[in-house]
Amino acid sequence: MKDILTAPFVEEIKKMTANMYRLGWDERNGGNISYLLDENEVSEYLDTAHVCRTIPIGFSAPSLIGKLFIVTGTGKYFKNVADDPQTNLGIIRIAEDAQTAEVSSSVFPAP
Repeated sequence: MKDILTAPFVEEIKKMTANMYRLGWDERNGGNISYLLDENEVSEYLDTAHVCRTIPIGFSAPSLIGKLFIVTGTGKYFKNVADDPQTNLGIIRIAEDAQTAEVSSSVFPAP
């Protein structure tokens, strides 16, 4: 598999968060961002079928079942994403129950 830290979608979210931080948007309690991914592209970088845990999303999202997203982590700062994507980003899939997100165990390698 290819190195996920070099994936175009990782580079894109690093640029987005850096720009949002530069503009003073969404830092501190501002929230998180997510970026819809193409499964074929992601599968070049990680095993999209492997799930290490599930987390509740707090709402029902039936139209998003099976969709993959790269997301900023809860409590993480946009200013840190570019320098430390391993700690500040994750890839999730909306589960079949439409109520939880499935997290891959090997999204990013340890630094």
